[in-house]
Amino acid sequence: MDIDENDMLLTNTFIPTPQLEGEVSQQSNEEFRKYYTTELNQREEAFLRRSLDKMSIRSLHLDESTDANSLLNTNVFTNGGGDPTLTSKGITSKEIKTFVSIDSRDRDIVLYSKPNHFKIFLGKTFYNVKSIRLASVEFPNTNAVINSNNNRIYWRNQEDIDANIIDSVTATYPVYNVSLRVGSYISTTLQTEITSKLGSIKRRNKTGDYHYFTVSLDLDTDIVTVTSLLLTQAGNNPLTVTSGLGLVTVDAASHGFQTGDIVYIVDVKSLAGINSTTLGGAHEITRLNADQFQYEVNIKAGDTARGGGNTVKIGRKAPFQLLFGENPYTIAPNVGFPIENSSKRIDTYIKSIDNIYLVQVRLRSLHNFNNTYNFVSQVCTISGAGTTPSIDGNKVIARIIDNYTILVIVNSKIESDQFSGQVTFGANTFDIVSIINYPVDTVLVSTFTNHNYNYTDIGKVISLYDTISKPDFDGDNNIYGVVSNTQLIIPGNVLPGGNSNVSDYGIGGSIPFHAPLATKVLSITYVITGPITTIVSPNHGLKVGEEVQFDNLFTTPPILVVNSGVFTIASVPDNNSFTIDFSTTSVELSSIDNGTAAVRTKLVTLSFPYHGFNKITSISNNYDAKTITSITNNTDYVNNIYRVVIATNTPHELSNGNIIKITSSNCSPSITGGPYTVTVLSANTIQINLPFDITSNGNSGSLTLNAMRVEVITQLPHGLSSGSTVRLMKTNSVPSIDNGGYVVTVTATDTFTIVYGQGITQAGTSGIIGMNQDFYLYGASSVGGLAADVINGVKYTVRDVIDAHTLNFNARSFAEYVEQGGGESLYISSLLHGFNAIQTNTKNSVLNRSINLQGENYAFLCCPQIATMMNTGKVTNIFARFLLDQSPGSMVFSFLSNPKEFHTAPLNQLSELEFSVVNHDASLYDFNDLDYSFVLEITEIVDMTDGFNLSSRRGITN
Repeated sequence: MDIDENDMLLTNTFIPTPQLEGEVSQQSNEEFRKYYTTELNQREEAFLRRSLDKMSIRSLHLDESTDANSLLNTNVFTNGGGDPTLTSKGITSKEIKTFVSIDSRDRDIVLYSKPNHFKIFLGKTFYNVKSIRLASVEFPNTNAVINSNNNRIYWRNQEDIDANIIDSVTATYPVYNVSLRVGSYISTTLQTEITSKLGSIKRRNKTGDYHYFTVSLDLDTDIVTVTSLLLTQAGNNPLTVTSGLGLVTVDAASHGFQTGDIVYIVDVKSLAGINSTTLGGAHEITRLNADQFQYEVNIKAGDTARGGGNTVKIGRKAPFQLLFGENPYTIAPNVGFPIENSSKRIDTYIKSIDNIYLVQVRLRSLHNFNNTYNFVSQVCTISGAGTTPSIDGNKVIARIIDNYTILVIVNSKIESDQFSGQVTFGANTFDIVSIINYPVDTVLVSTFTNHNYNYTDIGKVISLYDTISKPDFDGDNNIYGVVSNTQLIIPGNVLPGGNSNVSDYGIGGSIPFHAPLATKVLSITYVITGPITTIVSPNHGLKVGEEVQFDNLFTTPPILVVNSGVFTIASVPDNNSFTIDFSTTSVELSSIDNGTAAVRTKLVTLSFPYHGFNKITSISNNYDAKTITSITNNTDYVNNIYRVVIATNTPHELSNGNIIKITSSNCSPSITGGPYTVTVLSANTIQINLPFDITSNGNSGSLTLNAMRVEVITQLPHGLSSGSTVRLMKTNSVPSIDNGGYVVTVTATDTFTIVYGQGITQAGTSGIIGMNQDFYLYGASSVGGLAADVINGVKYTVRDVIDAHTLNFNARSFAEYVEQGGGESLYISSLLHGFNAIQTNTKNSVLNRSINLQGENYAFLCCPQIATMMNTGKVTNIFARFLLDQSPGSMVFSFLSNPKEFHTAPLNQLSELEFSVVNHDASLYDFNDLDYSFVLEITEIVDMTDGFNLSSRRGITN
């Protein structure tokens, strides 16, 4: 065999035997490591390449004869039946994700002027949309603490009501308002801003002096106080102090103050070592004379001096009413005020507080008494008790303890327990087993009006306010007994001489009125069918035009089917029946007989001691024209004083100085006209001066007052005084005398007269005192099926004034059942209630809510098409929540969002979306002319089959 030079047998050489004795150099080690690593990588790469080639179709060398999948080799004819259904290859779905950047700057500025709401095209139409996800957001935190949604303050002044100042546009008393600058504040800067803005508005419908308010935001207590003052400029250096004394004398011409008044001193300078803070502020004064008053401070003057400066102002409280409840975008939530108008709590006023002594009397036999006024507050007679001091005689039962034991009111504690005697009540006499002092010291609280508690309330907690006994009983107290509807027993002990007893309500303390609301549902006793259906319901008290809802009344045709049984009263024949415009042919009597057929009404009775609302019951002329029987010349020719004497057929009822006018006089020349000033000569004759002399006497004519007096009679005592002014509205005289500013002449507690032009031509029988009798209620709990949110914050109008302590009104929905309730702390706001010179964010001496100067913590991104987030508030269609975790002015990138998944079926197509950015209260977020952007990830589904690009001959994908 020939071997060439390249044959391995010739080229193979032996590798020299390695020398292993010595240490291999580091360089040799490194070279070998690199070589070895390279070899391993090359081998691994070659192995992977061979594996991939085996998997690739390119590694198969198939032709028509070798390809087992070729249709030529597989399309074998099979004789016989088979499944005619076509079997397609499997279908696979492919997801296509697209990011869409949405920028509010790309919106249509003409249609959507602000970035907080717009609709926008997504750049293309997407099909078979599986999901939409919020991928990122770039959001400016512009939601300052005070912004356009919470920067307004509205109020009304008592001064305008008293002075009858009417706004010509609204035709009612002026409402003032200011808007604070948008920004982020701390307590001191917000306090300054509010004070400045309130003080920039003039009083008296913007025609008087500027308002003066002091505002305090106390972050330690979270109490916000707003005080309104009416100030007058004092003279130069009006204060005088005496060395060693703390008395300050103030010169103030015609100040009008009385001893005990609270007077404010403002902008005063330090004087004789007494700093300005001490000299200024509110002080209880002592009147010295019409031009001077005095007050005391707790720092003694270091010198006798006069001073204070030339900027001193002297003021008094100026009651006002905040109107947060009926106006939008107010600052109330940020400064801790409720979203309500300033209001007054409905109270029961305390008349007296004094110790009461009780003994517990246990009887030998059952007494069969119960805790009703048939027994409690009634008199029993005790005999043979043998106590020291004696309790024999007539005693009042205070409470029924159990079937054998009663509590009896005595004059003082007994010295020791006793075990004898008898109690007589009515015709029954019971032997006494024991008499012991009641183990708890007790106090009797008496009220001016019904306190509305009953025996089931014994053990409940009541709150007393502003009590003047020693010690006072302000705060929570347990009811130990209900002696009468004006007397309660609570635990405690009044110190000797520390009892209280007042004659006027409001100065001895108060108790929040218990259960002031009562709903009305009427029983139906009979129905008269016909074209007009008559409902018989005794003492219904309903009026024409009011709505009622029937319950469990079954007629033909069905009365309950029409408008859910709600009908308007067509007529009221009497107080026991009313009609509705609904034709009936028959009525089912079973529900009437069993007492379940009822009339639901909207009528609610409000118990409100000394509510102040009043109605007019009569309007008539106060002076009738008098017939003249003679006109006689009585001229004083010596002094050229022309005058006549006029006689009337009846007493003229005039006084010296009255102004009259005369009609149809027949003297010559005629004296018809006026005005003439009267001098009374007798009951039937007067004398008037003339500018001319009459030449012939007369014997006919009539006279009336030049300015006619109209007499007004009110339902309740009006509380007015002669010279005061009054507004009358809703009067039905002809002409109506609706107007304000009438000067009153009081003729009785329920009657006064006013001057009204030529008088009225037709008497009236109705009207109201005041501009209106609208009011709001706050703090009520549900009653009679009326939910609290249906009762509170709604404007009502007084329907009827029942008495000085009770009125009624129509609620906005129907009561479901009769109930006395409404809670323990009901507040009312009206043109009579809620005015105060000092308004705070407290109720019942408890903070309403804390000051909030943090601003909002989040904003909602809303989109009706892709809403995914639920919310406990009123914002809906939420897709994401932007977390405002950066300070105002910074960009926010944090968000919380749940992708919108279309699980049941993909969204057919999507080309545009509508977005809104709103605050928690559903108001639009204020971007302050900035914009925002975010990115949506939209996932589409594309369906593909396994046979896509399949060779029709070979059955494989090319």
